[in-house]
Amino acid sequence: MELEGNIRTCSDHSQSSLSLSQPGGHRTEKRRLLLIYIHGFMGSEASFHDLPLHVHDLLTGSLAESHVVYTRMYPRYKSQGEIRTAVDQFSTWLSPHEADDLDVILLGHSLGGILAADVARLQQDGQPKHRILGVVGFDVPFLGIHPRVIPTGTMGSMPKKDPAAEEKLAEEQESLGLNPAFKPAPSNPNFDPPFMNDVRLVDRGFLNGIMHFVNKNTDNLSRSIFERIVSPLKFAGCVNNYSELRQRYRHLMELEAAESSPWRVRFVNYYTTSTGRKPRKSKTKLEKKAEKSAKKEKKATARIKADMDKRVTGVHSQEYSEAPSSEENEVNTSMSDMAIERKPLKTVASHSSMATEKASGDKDTPLVDDTSITSSISTAVESEESLSGSTSLSTESGSINTPESSAPSQQQLRKFILLPSHHWKYNDNSHWEPILMEDMDEVMAHQSMFIPQGANYDYLVGNSVGLIEQWIENDLSRRFLQESLD
Repeated sequence: MELEGNIRTCSDHSQSSLSLSQPGGHRTEKRRLLLIYIHGFMGSEASFHDLPLHVHDLLTGSLAESHVVYTRMYPRYKSQGEIRTAVDQFSTWLSPHEADDLDVILLGHSLGGILAADVARLQQDGQPKHRILGVVGFDVPFLGIHPRVIPTGTMGSMPKKDPAAEEKLAEEQESLGLNPAFKPAPSNPNFDPPFMNDVRLVDRGFLNGIMHFVNKNTDNLSRSIFERIVSPLKFAGCVNNYSELRQRYRHLMELEAAESSPWRVRFVNYYTTSTGRKPRKSKTKLEKKAEKSAKKEKKATARIKADMDKRVTGVHSQEYSEAPSSEENEVNTSMSDMAIERKPLKTVASHSSMATEKASGDKDTPLVDDTSITSSISTAVESEESLSGSTSLSTESGSINTPESSAPSQQQLRKFILLPSHHWKYNDNSHWEPILMEDMDEVMAHQSMFIPQGANYDYLVGNSVGLIEQWIENDLSRRFLQESLD
């Protein structure tokens, strides 16, 4: 069967399996573990960032006694046409490398997880075609995309590419006549080693791609353009076929539940839960009114302090004067009276009235004392600081608590995909692990779950490594029990 993409297969399975040979070229008692990462819609080998390397290093250390760990990035494939074509291509690529001592785990992002699940479900002669130990999904829409995300568009989840780098790579491949092209050997021989039947699609960049497409389809250009536009939509359309989605998921759960079977396929799907973009905080009417009052009080306090400075200056001048004139007393008294008349708030008014009563009993005493000014300024500062925190506001009827932030409930969190609880009355989320992504919408969370920063990434790496270790341990126990019975 001729498959799209000009995939080369190797009939000699033993020769092809040398790409995953044991260290030193000889067999040991250890089994081999192969982790294969499959990118999503219109993605590439770089979609997973550094997560495959981090998982590889941790598993290499933790499984050193039982397994030799290998990691492969499945080369970029065409996200066009029926997804069945991509499944058959992957199956043909994987078949030459399988062996009795090799455990395979498929890790797929988005539609790459759908592809992985279909590969694990492939049947041949009434039995699974491939020995897949487990399927790890990363935000895979096994039951569909959440309706709130659909208006954003599936195309919004496509990763950004570097056109210049892609065009340079395509030119180098064409000049050397390499089709397929091989990646350079990695520094770690067990991390992403090249396979003999690897195929890397040539991406010529936007302009060169258009010219190549036109030259290739000159005879029937209009029809070819239509098919080129519709083909990716057909590929992504598998998430809208809900009957097929449910059938696929039920089959996966049946494979997962077969605990004693050597064909058991472990399953987990890490899905993103996002809080949404942080909105600009809008102040309540009470907060705005209190803030406005605080500003007025601050201005009034500044005016009183300025007037008091002048008054203190007058008092000091009187101490050094033998006979103060009546004019100066009248001017100082009038300035203090003006300061009292400008009082806008209760806090300032209370201190000013006390000073007025004191002045009526002793005419030689200043109208506003230093204690009243200090109290007024501190009251204004405290009022302003309480408003800036926005934690509580005092009113005549009581206090209103307004916390700055509160943890969102599970119902408020946004999801890129539908969960089993959205389809069935019972909550079948035992194999679904949430990954919290803060301050971003659903699409951005879907794209950013592999960016190595924050607690969400640490949890994703640590939990997936721990789960794979558990799968390996359970499978070794099953093999030991089976061998002892035989």
